[in-house]
Amino acid sequence: MKKKKFIAMLAALALISGCSGNGNSISDSETESLFESEVSTSDDALPESDKPGISEEISDYISSLDNGDFVFVDYTFDENPETVTFIPSLNNIYGEALAALQETDDYKNFAENYGGAELFGRFTENTEDYLDQNGEPMPVFKRAITDDFDEDGADESFVMMAIAKIPDDNGEERWFEREYLFFVNEKGAVLLDDYYNADIRAVLDYGCCKQLIIASEGWYGTDSKSSIWGVKKGNAGKLYGGRLNYEKSDCFLYSSGAQGIGDFMLYDTVNGEYLAIRGKELTAEDIRAMDTDNVIGGEYDEILSAVLIGGKYFVVNNGVYTYENGKFVHSEKLVRGSDTPGITGDALNTLADVDYDAAVGSMITAEAAKQLN
Repeated sequence: MKKKKFIAMLAALALISGCSGNGNSISDSETESLFESEVSTSDDALPESDKPGISEEISDYISSLDNGDFVFVDYTFDENPETVTFIPSLNNIYGEALAALQETDDYKNFAENYGGAELFGRFTENTEDYLDQNGEPMPVFKRAITDDFDEDGADESFVMMAIAKIPDDNGEERWFEREYLFFVNEKGAVLLDDYYNADIRAVLDYGCCKQLIIASEGWYGTDSKSSIWGVKKGNAGKLYGGRLNYEKSDCFLYSSGAQGIGDFMLYDTVNGEYLAIRGKELTAEDIRAMDTDNVIGGEYDEILSAVLIGGKYFVVNNGVYTYENGKFVHSEKLVRGSDTPGITGDALNTLADVDYDAAVGSMITAEAAKQLN
């Protein structure tokens, strides 16, 4: 602990020399007390940006962060949303999706070639699932979810159906299952995308809107994909997608995939889009200068990448750290640098950075956000 007695000493000397305002003298014990007075400047009491090891440039950057008018929503991430898996509950929704699927080239090729195509993989045991009682080709209903996704007072549905795609993606005449995702509302059904071995991963509720995550295993590596779908003004659109997994991190969305790809994102509820947070790129020299206890140096022989996110989290190589009492401390927080565009999948617009603690401190619930509409 650092002690500063200079001011106290000056005051004591002034009083002893008779320079106090009222001319009264003080006792020896009072003088001793003045000389012993001290001002505490413990490192623990200093703000993060003023602690030892942080350069003036980084300190100024942290101090400059401003969240502006962003609304930070503590959205819900529902991994078990209510869905429908049987046709009678769908009525016209199923009929709309079925009619739209039967108009696709994939369905027409299946209907024309299924009889002479090779049974392959899972189809060697369940071909009857894709044929009706008369042995004619019939799409398989997989799952549907209905909700008011854009909070406009009218429900919309996402419906997933499957057929055997013939030929398969390698051009061979064999049964090859594909799931087809349709969006259905009062305007009819629209085909959004097709997948292999896909299912509904989660529903995200931001209050102003809800979003659907569809994830698939993929027929092969690059065929694996997941997508976030939203609805705006009665139309469905893909907000983000790639070979990625998704996790909630406070009011942010964290994505990660093969070879270290992914993004750290914030949903802009006003403009209806995800923004990848860039943060401040740091050099290896920046990190080494701060790493007085060799925490980073003890884990990595070489610093390949370093970025400061939210003025709080230092993402160094694959690790996440805070900086406390002049040293790095490992954190389990889901934070990362963003690698957009291209490698991760769909490119996003970006946001320079946020004040992380201020964002979390100002979070509102999805229900409260709904009232802002």
